[in-house]
Amino acid sequence: MRSLLRFKQIDVMFLVSVSTIIIMSILIFGLSCIITRPILNLAAVVNHIKKTGELQEITLPEYDNETSVL
Repeated sequence: MRSLLRFKQIDVMFLVSVSTIIIMSILIFGLSCIITRPILNLAAVVNHIKKTGELQEITLPEYDNETSVL
């Protein structure tokens, strides 16, 4: 009976560990998408200017200082 309870405890610990890893992976992926979105938007505008050859002003949101510096 004791060994059966040990295996159940190990199963619960395994499930908690796997679910924590999955949740953390989803959070990291979501945050990385949010953080890199302004830089990807800037790169898309620069590529459009490069392809068409027409100069246009690049408007950036005011809250994004890092991309404004670029």
